[in-house]
Amino acid sequence: MADFDALIIGGGLGGLSCGIALARAGRKVCVLESGQVVGGYAANFVRGPYRFDASLHMLDAVEPGCPNRPVWEQLGLHERVPTVAPPLLRREFWPHHDLSIPQGIDAWVGALAEVFPAERDGLQRVANLAVQVHAAVMADRDARLAGTAPPPLSSPMAELLDVTAGPVLRRHLSEPQLISIAGSLSCYLGLGCDELAAIPFFTMLASYHRYSGSCPVGGSGAIAAALADELQAAGGEVRLGSAVAGISCERRAVRGVTLETGERLDAPIVVSNISPLDTYQRLLAVGQVDRRFNNRLARMRLGTSVVKVWIGLPRPVRDDLPYESFLRTKYGTTFCDGTLEDIGVVAPANLDPTCAPAGGAVISITAGAEATLADADQDRYAALADEAVRQVDQRLIPGLIDDAEVRVTATPRTFHAYTRNPGGTIHGFRPIPSQSGPRRLGVTGPIGGLYHVGGWTYAGSGFLPAMTSGLIAAATIEGGLD
Repeated sequence: MADFDALIIGGGLGGLSCGIALARAGRKVCVLESGQVVGGYAANFVRGPYRFDASLHMLDAVEPGCPNRPVWEQLGLHERVPTVAPPLLRREFWPHHDLSIPQGIDAWVGALAEVFPAERDGLQRVANLAVQVHAAVMADRDARLAGTAPPPLSSPMAELLDVTAGPVLRRHLSEPQLISIAGSLSCYLGLGCDELAAIPFFTMLASYHRYSGSCPVGGSGAIAAALADELQAAGGEVRLGSAVAGISCERRAVRGVTLETGERLDAPIVVSNISPLDTYQRLLAVGQVDRRFNNRLARMRLGTSVVKVWIGLPRPVRDDLPYESFLRTKYGTTFCDGTLEDIGVVAPANLDPTCAPAGGAVISITAGAEATLADADQDRYAALADEAVRQVDQRLIPGLIDDAEVRVTATPRTFHAYTRNPGGTIHGFRPIPSQSGPRRLGVTGPIGGLYHVGGWTYAGSGFLPAMTSGLIAAATIEGGLD
């Protein structure tokens, strides 16, 4: 039996970030990771001479002077993980448009207004709204990071709570093709604009376009490794291969955990960085959890997953292909229904040549899929992955199929096997209005001493939100806002 001040279930970015903050505060912390490497979706894998990134495409607003920089620096990542910001944020290939999107929100407005000149004023209103929403969300985040009560929602923000992004875009823009293009970033959260909540969409739009998008040198696995090093430097402990079988409670307060090996670890604080569904339905005994809370969890909808193909090429790709591209097969506002309306293509060697041998390249191809594990769905998604590769070969990178030295395919079942996330979701709870912003699951629940972090919780899915959730949980534990 071992005693700790805090036990953290799962070594994802949220759990590691929370552990760092608690360890720096003088608490005895142990992160329990069931796998053999920390990071969750923030992971690299190697096949032959190629290093592939399991999930990351681009970080947002972590460069000096950007609003996510304080989180990045607080966790020590600015000293451990170099980042590179490409001059071109992305390139979008639509059926009738080829758009190059540079860094900067004025540049975004200008690039789209050049193609749709009559819509310039509307595009500027969309950009202004995104900046306003982002500022309000950052104020809310910063208050929570400080352990204080968030400011009340302003009138414009309150009006956006119950709406999706699509109707808001149509309020300012009239050309249907432009509305699709202006909403293209919604695919980052796995939904089209008519389903994605307005607040996370416009927050993301400003975060990438007003500030920056960048790539971590060494891939997302470098971020996870750096956080683990930072945690251990602060006096925390990481145990790999330590799967948790249950959380022990007395009088609705945690007392510790039991590992699958049978070992019991005691602690008055347990932080779960795994799915809340798994936490409350598998790790806690029946009767420990308030029925209303369990019913709430049961009603919440899962976010989407993806199909991915990673390809290693012994040659470079075309010179004009940027770090990230969107290949759109049609105009519309629903991209993640398994019909290949949207295909994401990342060429990381353009910014980080360490991922491929000299003269070679790595390509990551992503398409949306619902979080489902049925056999028939996996077969269908594998076929969609093949079709996505074929379209990239035909429209973006000729010879991709014939020249590939390494090819790895993943479906939602792959992501489920790796993280145990229900359905293989990569977004936690679906970012719809009723499950977004202040309505997302908080860091506390009905069990005393039990906290949740990661993409399922506030501040949402994604690398920076996951790390932010860990810091918010630590601020709450250290005596701030409950």
